[in-house]
Amino acid sequence: MSLNGDEYKGVYPVAWGDDASTSAEEDASSWLLDVTVALVGDEDGGRRRVFRRDNSRMWERWLRRSSTAFKRRMRMHKVTFAALYDKVRPHLRRPGDGVVGRYSTVRPRIRLLLLLYWLAHGGEQQVMCHIADVAEATFSGILCALFAALNNGLPGLHFPSTETEQAAAASDFVVHFGARIAGVVGVTNGTLIRINSPPAAYKLGFNTRKCFYRVMLLAMVDAQKRFIGTRSGLRGSLADSRAFKETSWYDRQSSLGSRVLFPGAVILADGGFALGEWPLKLFPRNQLNEKRRFFNHCLSSTRAVAECAFGLLKGRWRILQGTVSSETELVPEIVDACVLLHNFMLAKKDNWGHTVDALAEGAHYVHPDVGVNESYRRAIRLRDNLVGALWVAHHESCAT
Repeated sequence: MSLNGDEYKGVYPVAWGDDASTSAEEDASSWLLDVTVALVGDEDGGRRRVFRRDNSRMWERWLRRSSTAFKRRMRMHKVTFAALYDKVRPHLRRPGDGVVGRYSTVRPRIRLLLLLYWLAHGGEQQVMCHIADVAEATFSGILCALFAALNNGLPGLHFPSTETEQAAAASDFVVHFGARIAGVVGVTNGTLIRINSPPAAYKLGFNTRKCFYRVMLLAMVDAQKRFIGTRSGLRGSLADSRAFKETSWYDRQSSLGSRVLFPGAVILADGGFALGEWPLKLFPRNQLNEKRRFFNHCLSSTRAVAECAFGLLKGRWRILQGTVSSETELVPEIVDACVLLHNFMLAKKDNWGHTVDALAEGAHYVHPDVGVNESYRRAIRLRDNLVGALWVAHHESCAT
C-alpha cells in the first residue's frame, strides 16, 4: 500500500505541495525509527537493557530463613553445614588465585548450597537452575568443582587395616546387632541407581532386566552404617559376584602376601556372591535344614546393616532414588560425593529419619557359576563347621 499524507495527518506535520510524497515518506521513516528505539532501547539513548541474574542470592535468603526449613531442605542442621563448609572452602577457587580460566560468579557458600539441594531433592538440572536463578553452564561448572572439593576436603573411606581395628569392628557388630558370628569386619552388598540413556556404544552394558539403564554401587558397610569401601559406576548388567571380583580390594585379598583380612576375620554377603573362605553367604532354599536355617537367620540379622545403610543413603540424598539427571561419566562422582556426605553426617551425629527401600528395585540374586576347586571345598567345610558350632551354642544358651 502506498503512503500518502492523509495517513499521517495529526501525527506528524506534512508539507503539502509538489514534494508532498517525499515529505510523507521521510516522516514515516522517522516515525518507524522512533517506534524501534522505544521497543529495543531505553530513554537514555537507545542502549539495550542488560539482564543480570541474581546468582541465587534471593534463593539463599529464602533457604536460610528458619532452622527447621533449612534442615528439611538441606538434610542437615545449620551447624553441620557450617562444619562442612569449613572443610570444603579451602579447596574452592577464589578470585585472583592465579588459576587460568574464569572463576564462578556465585559465592562459595551458595555453590555448596546449590549442590546439596540438588543432591537432596534430585530432578533435572534445568529445574534447579530455574529455581535458584543461575545459568546452566554456571551450575555445571559448580558441580565439577565441588565434587573435587568434597573429595579432597572430606575424610576418605577407611577399611580396618590392622588386626586391632578389625577386632574392634567385630566387637561393634556384637554390641550393636548381637552378632553370633565371630570376626565380622563388614557386610558387602550392591544396589542399582537409575541413569539417563548412556552413549550408544555402552547401552547394552548398562541395561538391566527391568529394561532401565542403571549403574551399580557395590559397597562394604561396618556396624555403624558407615561405608568403609565402595566401587561406583559399575555396569548395571553385572551380577554382584562378578562386580565384587572386579574391585581392587578383592584382588588384594585373593593374592598371597597382600591380604587385607587377618585370620579369623570374615565378610558377610548375600546369595548373589560366590562362597569363599572369608566371604560367608546364605544357604540356598533347596539346601536348608534346621541347623542351616538357624545359620541363615544369624547371618541375615547381621547382614541387614547393609540394607539399612543404603536406605539411609538414598533417603537423605534422593537424587540416588530417582533418575540421575547427568552424563553417565559424571554419575560415579555424584555417587561418591553422596557416600562421603553420608559418612560425614554420621560422624556429626546429624540424623535423618526418612529412609527408602534401597533394594526394592535393585535386588538381583544371581547364583554365579563357581568352579568346584579345593578352595571352594574348604569354604564349604568351614561354613558347615560354623553351622554346627552356632547350633550347639544356641542350644546351650537355651538350656541355661
